Amino acid sequence: MDYNTAENRTTYPNHYEILNEIIDPELGIGLVDLGLIYQIEVDKNGLAVVIMTFTSPACPVGPQLTESVQTKMLMMPDINDCQVEVVWDPPWNQEMIDQNIREMILGL
Repeated sequence: MDYNTAENRTTYPNHYEILNEIIDPELGIGLVDLGLIYQIEVDKNGLAVVIMTFTSPACPVGPQLTESVQTKMLMMPDINDCQVEVVWDPPWNQEMIDQNIREMILGL
C-alpha cells in the first residue's frame, strides 16, 4: 500500500506533532521523524485511525509504542477513540527517516 504521508501531514499537523513526541527507545528519534507513522484519519465522530509500522516485525517495544500512540491521540480535543493499525507494507527502511535527521545521524 502507498500512503501519502506528506499530504496527510498537512491535514493533521497537530496530530503528527504530538505523535512525534513519542521517542523510539532504541533509536532516540520521534516516531514521525523516524517514518513509522504512515497515516492518520479522523472521522466526524472523533474516531482516529493511525496506521503505523515498526522498524522490524520483532520490535520488542511494539506494544508500548502502540499504547503510547493511543494515549497521545486521546489527548487531542477532537479525538474520542483511537485505533492503531500496524502494517508491514511498505516495510520500514532508513530512507523513511526524515531527511534532515537521517543526514545528521547517519551521514546519508
